[in-house]
Amino acid sequence: MSLNSQTLTGSGQDCTRNGSSSSSSSRAPMENESMILKPSTPTRKPIPPKPENAITIAVSSQVLFNMEKEQQIYEQQGMEGYIKYQGEHETEPFSPGPAFSFVKALEAVNTQLRELYPDSEELFDVVLMTNNHADVGLRLINTINHHLWL
Repeated sequence: MSLNSQTLTGSGQDCTRNGSSSSSSSRAPMENESMILKPSTPTRKPIPPKPENAITIAVSSQVLFNMEKEQQIYEQQGMEGYIKYQGEHETEPFSPGPAFSFVKALEAVNTQLRELYPDSEELFDVVLMTNNHADVGLRLINTINHHLWL
């Protein structure tokens, strides 16, 4: 992304000025402050910045939580049976899996650092990864709320 006094360019696309597209060869300087640059393509809300120096650790939902029973249901009954089962059990949290204590330890380190150094960044940024169907998402969120951040 580059910024100059005439236009804002991101990923090779020019932004528009008051709804009209600007071309790189015939740009007029901004004449007043009322001219607003708008992206020519829709943009998503920006993701809040992560701590600059944090170590990002990605953890699979299947090792963070014990999902063996659900995996068997998927293998025996297919996607339809799996989704039905998850919907019927969405308020039942998964039990902790092999990586659960590791993630709890990382969270404890972050908590201690925030207490000792309130202005410092978190040391660890834990990201949960899953290839589960979207309908399972609610059960995962409920489980996280139950086990990790109550």
